[in-house]
Amino acid sequence: MALDFDAVNCPMKVVGADPTTPNSFMPSSDLSDLVAVDYDFIPDSTHLLLLEEPELCARLTREFMANCGYA
Repeated sequence: MALDFDAVNCPMKVVGADPTTPNSFMPSSDLSDLVAVDYDFIPDSTHLLLLEEPELCARLTREFMANCGYA
């Protein structure tokens, strides 16, 4: 089941793994709605990016929250 982006009533950000790394997992679902979401990827990271770059993930999240007025 895909996420209905129109039903989400709050700001949303996706911090993802680097889609250009070898053997990266690309979801098989339709990602056309992803343009409605604030999306960043962390270069040279894998699906374990929260373990690989915890400080960067936290910084991107804090910046997003501040930009949304939740600082």
